[in-house]
Amino acid sequence: MSHRFMYSNLIDESAVITSLTAAVGFVGGAVPRVANGPGTVVFSGRYTGDDPEIYTVEIDLAGDVGTATFKWKKSTSSGWEASGLTTALTDTTLEAGVSVRFLNGSSSPAFVMGDRWQATATRFRSPKRVIELDPATKWRGGAPAVDPEFLMFDLLTAQAPDAVVVHGHNISPGATMKIQGGEVYVPIGNIPELIAAEFDGVDSHISAAANAAYDSMFAGGGTIAVWVYIRSDGEGSEGKVIALDNSASGDDTWLLDVRSESGGFVKLSFLHDTDAAFGFFQVSTTNVSINAWHHLLITYNTTTPTTKPLIYLDGVAQAVTIATSPTGTPLTGVGEMLYIGTGRDLARDFDGYISGIRLYTRALTAAEAAAHYAGTYTDETNLVGHWQLNDASGTTATDSSGTGNDGTLSGSAAWTSNLIETITWVADTMHKYLATSPRSFRYWRILIEGDSGNSDGYLEIAEVFLGGYFEPEYNYEFGNVLGEQSFEEARETESKAEKTVLLNRGQTAALPYRHISAAQKNLFLAMYRTVKDTAAERNKPLFTHLDVNDSESLIFAVIGGPFSPSEAGPDDFSFELELRERLV
Repeated sequence: MSHRFMYSNLIDESAVITSLTAAVGFVGGAVPRVANGPGTVVFSGRYTGDDPEIYTVEIDLAGDVGTATFKWKKSTSSGWEASGLTTALTDTTLEAGVSVRFLNGSSSPAFVMGDRWQATATRFRSPKRVIELDPATKWRGGAPAVDPEFLMFDLLTAQAPDAVVVHGHNISPGATMKIQGGEVYVPIGNIPELIAAEFDGVDSHISAAANAAYDSMFAGGGTIAVWVYIRSDGEGSEGKVIALDNSASGDDTWLLDVRSESGGFVKLSFLHDTDAAFGFFQVSTTNVSINAWHHLLITYNTTTPTTKPLIYLDGVAQAVTIATSPTGTPLTGVGEMLYIGTGRDLARDFDGYISGIRLYTRALTAAEAAAHYAGTYTDETNLVGHWQLNDASGTTATDSSGTGNDGTLSGSAAWTSNLIETITWVADTMHKYLATSPRSFRYWRILIEGDSGNSDGYLEIAEVFLGGYFEPEYNYEFGNVLGEQSFEEARETESKAEKTVLLNRGQTAALPYRHISAAQKNLFLAMYRTVKDTAAERNKPLFTHLDVNDSESLIFAVIGGPFSPSEAGPDDFSFELELRERLV
């Protein structure tokens, strides 16, 4: 019988879960938007305003804490509320209970001009009852609980959770919980969607009409930025991500594609055509993994066409080789169609998901490329095309750049929400999702629907865990013991006149492991040290899947005894892991 353990939480312990439902919540932790200095900003306080606000703090004079100054505004401000304010290690009150303080980094100056942070604040109302489990992850939704309510998590760079666990709640029986992951977060009305366009690598694409804004977008320097989830190298092993037609040459003016899948990786290529011999450039190594989201950004300047483009993968510049050196005059795409997921010949289709395409008529810098990947980039100067690919329904792919060059879905191209699982809620239960393979999504959402029958008039979740699991390889001894233990708790009234005894029964498990390698023993030790945090005097929860083939065998537990492996011989260890179910 194989076991599985989940003990690491990708939601940082110090993070405050921000309610995205309207009019209820508290100040979220600092989220860097533009931050080149090593310093840190911390938002705090209980928001006393009535309407949700986004607070922005920006450095307007470089330096360390005490010498650097800052300015601030809120989303409803017409301009900066104040500027030239001195940074301090102690809280500086902005307004409505929102405070901010500054921490120096490892080098000086801690803050440079233009460093910017944002935090979301919504009004907080105390719940009627509090489930005291982990205050760091306790969340309460609004009242009344009529409309869908949700939690949104930004893991910053894409991580690979295997499991989602929601524990401690008052959700109505029969309500549904949806777990969703995606690389792009977009609000659609009141409900955020994680939407992308899906291409099947056979006959799916998006086409946009000719537009002068990007006919010659690389003349003097231009940029393509896009999120892709690559399932394979596509049709004919040359899946085109985006291309501009050129009927005169019988080819594409320029294109970005992936090709030559090998060992779970594909090559990333960029081509720009000329009236003689086209320029073909390729990332030197096969380092773009399939079945995961990646951010691609390419800058190129046809003024000097033999100069290699800069190609960034997940914010990092890559080594580029010239497969074919361009000669002649670079072509333009005047009067030609733009294609997403294919090229002018409607062949060599892309296989996977595409989201967040941006075209610029300027070459972005390395810092801007990194900010694009981090999701903190805000300067849209010279933006001539922006297809978020989040339209969710219909056949129109909206261009939100201001150019207004909407695209049209064709063939099997479709919208996908990356919906992972929908669960019908059962009263007094813990709900979990265990992935069969890691999911490298940046954004995760837990959506609760159909909770209008909640008699409390609000929604409360005490703990949310989002992380990976550890499935050891071992030689186990037969006789894993799964038992039941009674836990008694005595309580007395304020008058001390009466005493009651509450009797609860919880599961226990004794898991003997024999003939464990040193490497596997060290993995168990790392898990033990994570959950048995003696310095903090706490015993963190551990999710144990006692039988990976039984979805109902997951228990919420703590480690009951010490971790005392004995060494039987070289690279041969034995120990017993004692688990005790944590009852709520």
